[in-house]
Amino acid sequence: MGTKKIKKRRNPSEPRSNNKQVTTRQGRRVLKQRYLLQKELGKGGMGQTFLAQDTHFGDMCVVKIVTGDYKLIQREARRLCYLKHEGIPAYRDFIIESSARRDDESFLVQEYIRGKTLKETMEESGGKIPLQRCLQIMRQVLEILHYLHTRKDQESQETAPVLHLDIKPENVIIRDSDQHLFLIDFGLSAQANISLFIEQGITPSIQGYSPGYSPYEQTQGRVVPASDIYALGMTILVLLTGRDVREVRLFLDQNRLFHPSGGALQVPSDVEKLFREMTALRDGDRIPSAKDAIAAMKQLRRTGSWKRKLLWLLPVVGAGIYAYFKWF
Repeated sequence: MGTKKIKKRRNPSEPRSNNKQVTTRQGRRVLKQRYLLQKELGKGGMGQTFLAQDTHFGDMCVVKIVTGDYKLIQREARRLCYLKHEGIPAYRDFIIESSARRDDESFLVQEYIRGKTLKETMEESGGKIPLQRCLQIMRQVLEILHYLHTRKDQESQETAPVLHLDIKPENVIIRDSDQHLFLIDFGLSAQANISLFIEQGITPSIQGYSPGYSPYEQTQGRVVPASDIYALGMTILVLLTGRDVREVRLFLDQNRLFHPSGGALQVPSDVEKLFREMTALRDGDRIPSAKDAIAAMKQLRRTGSWKRKLLWLLPVVGAGIYAYFKWF
């Protein structure tokens, strides 16, 4: 007995593009009779990203194709649209398009940041970024994560953290005009898939993650704010060493990264301790939040300041001791 294929009907209240798929003479796709796709910027487990022109205003923007349950993606996109932070590109639009030739597609439109990613910056600087600059970058990203992880639901006002889920050198960009740092390319589809599985009461499974940068619990579908802390820690270690992230993880596991006799990375002991706590394999052993990581970094600054003051005072103390014995 054959089975009858049932065509899914769309609820009239669901957003959708009011036009069919449109292409230009050059074959480039136009979304919502407005966003002209120019070139692909990147592709990964979280989706495909394009540079596009907003033909209404003439400026450039970023369009990301995201996969997953469109209702959940729409809900997560709405949460992202509420984000207002100087380190997060502004969200401009959310589009769902239907076509007889393909499944429904979801598009997120975002502000375009003209600049270089940390990966490009690392390559231009000879493969590594100095420790002090890396610590500055880490502090700025932690400030953004603290904002994200302490978000509240717009309706219930209950804490509803927004997780990035895909922090890596390619997803942190330094704007050309003023060297301002932005965190880009949120793992929207992964966030939506997590929500879907949790609502269904089953163990979630995420396809979108970056090997090496994503912690073990994320590969198993369970994410917490400390998951972003891990990814940031691995990102900074890659910038410092210039090595592949999987090699960095191997060196950490073999206790070779910070080894006093010829380790791949020589940093002060308190900085080493911070990196180890950020990149612990078990999330229970990891620094739990951006707030705690920022507090640890402030302690590093205080320690450094105290040492500098001590070094400045040593000549003064020495001169005083010399004068005392000379005259008395």
